[in-house]
Amino acid sequence: QDVAGAQQGPGYGLWVEPSMRRVMPIDLPSSDPPEREISLPAARNEYESAQIVLLPGEDGLQNVRLEMPELRGPDGATIAAENLQWRQVGYVWIEEQWPRPDVRNYAPTWWPDPLMPVDRFDVDAGWSQPVWVTAYVPPGTPPGGYEGTIRVLADGHAPREVPISVRVIDFEIPVAGNARNAFALHRGYLEWAYGKENVTGELRRAYGDYLLKHRINPDDITRAEPPEVEDIAYYAERGLTTYNLINFVEPRGDRPAKIRSELDAYTPEMMEGIQTEVDPVVDELRERDLLDGAYVYSFDERKEDFYPTMREFFGMVHERWGLPTFTTALVPLDPEVLADLNIDWICPHARRYRFEDAERCREAGFEVWSYTCCGPRYPFTNILADDPLIASRIIGWQMYQQKLDGFLFWGVNIWSRAGNEGTIELTGDPRLDWNITTGGEQWAALHGDGLLLYPLEDGPMGCIRLENVRDGFEDYEYLHALGERRGVDAVRGLCEPVTKSLSDFTKDPDVVLARRQALAAALAGN
Repeated sequence: QDVAGAQQGPGYGLWVEPSMRRVMPIDLPSSDPPEREISLPAARNEYESAQIVLLPGEDGLQNVRLEMPELRGPDGATIAAENLQWRQVGYVWIEEQWPRPDVRNYAPTWWPDPLMPVDRFDVDAGWSQPVWVTAYVPPGTPPGGYEGTIRVLADGHAPREVPISVRVIDFEIPVAGNARNAFALHRGYLEWAYGKENVTGELRRAYGDYLLKHRINPDDITRAEPPEVEDIAYYAERGLTTYNLINFVEPRGDRPAKIRSELDAYTPEMMEGIQTEVDPVVDELRERDLLDGAYVYSFDERKEDFYPTMREFFGMVHERWGLPTFTTALVPLDPEVLADLNIDWICPHARRYRFEDAERCREAGFEVWSYTCCGPRYPFTNILADDPLIASRIIGWQMYQQKLDGFLFWGVNIWSRAGNEGTIELTGDPRLDWNITTGGEQWAALHGDGLLLYPLEDGPMGCIRLENVRDGFEDYEYLHALGERRGVDAVRGLCEPVTKSLSDFTKDPDVVLARRQALAAALAGN
């Protein structure tokens, strides 16, 4: 109990953990003595988080809630309490954990992932329960230190106080960020969860807004029909940087998604039908000055037998619409091959990415992205639920260190796993009856692939992995701003304590925070 910070009698354990550490139900503090204060450096227009962990005694805790303070800073400046948010960390069941040497094997067990927007909650006896606390620094906030005290309330216990300080850095992150990305928000899976008739513009934009607040484009590489122009106009005002116009596939029908079609589908009739459907959308987007960032994605992970079709259909995109083409096709990182196939943006899997080859392509005018999905696993970074949580944040650093033009993730809402139906109702129990495991003999230990959001009845619920992705993309903005001053190659070297390649990265949150502090000092001219 002393290690956990618990007290005898009416007390309970309370300590603070960084956002990059996944706290399991049986975990105790990661430091000795335990941290009891939250200290967050943040730029303007940035979000930063930490976790308050509660460990009750044999009677558990009832009716826990947190009161967020106003933070007071220099010369009367403040950060309003409404810019501080808390959410209870929820759990999903993981039966079989993917074995890796850098993560302790806990499974089968309840695994922390969803972030539950509740007003209050109970905690079972002996269960280490994290509460995710996020501070947002509004644009225009003066730099300096801001302080306040969070109050933790629980029935039958005296209020507990957790000091919180936010050191505002004299730097502002742009609304439309520089860490370009394509995380697929599948309309078909929205329809799967909510019913096709309920996927209105209001619901789509609720999901789009949530992603944009996490520096992620509400995009869909599998889009079998053009997006609504009004959605693009709405998102463009809120930070949209890139979006797919169409995926060359057959209509998805009642399926949630149609990612690929076979070769025999690519007929003259198919091309004519696509042109008829897309031409007026392109015309309207151009007329409204909304084509910036538009691209056409197709031929997902296709091989050499698709090259002639790729050349023809992507050539049509260039001639008819004047848009860049984008693919994860298994194509060599060779400028001559890319030019021959009319590919503008090539996206090799992380395991196939080679920096020197990518640089030759960039020097020739092509973009080179990368992506993860069900793999790769150890020692690479990924966003899967049982990978090191810090890996989700490191992706932003790797994008800069490897000069990636963007990062792709094939789904944020692929929900149709065994046992799942419709939307999730929060019942007061943090252990969700919701499956994030792909399943089947091959994928029995694949958890959270294509799933970074959970469907509540009134909109999206996020997760601790998505929060860390956002933090990494915000770290990218520090690197990008400093690179504008010193040059990209000089700043790439500053990434090395954090990451040296797509498969070599630190597991220590303190290393990330220390390097980030050094970047902030450099931006401030210190």
